[in-house]
Amino acid sequence: MTDKVLFAGFGPFPNTPVNATESMMRALAKHGKQTIVLPVEWAHAAELLLAESITTKATWVLMNGVAGARQPMWIESAAMDVFAEREDAAGKMPEVIRTTPTETVYVSIDVGAAKKAADLAFRKVRDTLEGGLRLDAIMHGATMMDPRAENAYVCNDTTWRVTRALSGTGARAGFFHWPHELRGAHVEAACDVLLAIAATLAQPRRASCTKSA
Repeated sequence: MTDKVLFAGFGPFPNTPVNATESMMRALAKHGKQTIVLPVEWAHAAELLLAESITTKATWVLMNGVAGARQPMWIESAAMDVFAEREDAAGKMPEVIRTTPTETVYVSIDVGAAKKAADLAFRKVRDTLEGGLRLDAIMHGATMMDPRAENAYVCNDTTWRVTRALSGTGARAGFFHWPHELRGAHVEAACDVLLAIAATLAQPRRASCTKSA
């Protein structure tokens, strides 16, 4: 069976009117990749992504969200059933508020392989300029992140629900947090890093978001 990768990003949410991962999904879609932009909503994000994974018959579901303005790209190792008392993009709270986790679900991608692929790809694009600013001034490489209770927003909830639902189906899921200041050429470069990770994990045909010289 041919591997099929579904890339997922998120739309805007409170205090983040422009979500860099939505821009990444638009760029990937222009290059023929299967993508979906999810609403940052407790009640709908995971449901919509699972439905899309069935429709596309995805064997890999690679989710993406934003975190700090300038930071490393975080490769999440797991998600927990913690739900912050925080409004989503629709102004809604989660149905359940839980700050102490009772279950940890580890992602089903090889996070070590993802880290190696990200490191190699980042070295190739780190000097990409946008507005005179190098990518490595915003994105400080890549690092693997352990599960943590403070990661309790819609992104974590989506990862937890989707990874649990796909367990035993043969499809694998992973989540990456990107700096939210990615714009323009930096978004294109981030796409190249994400595609390199996908190439390593699922071995699809390698593609690039950036134009050849």
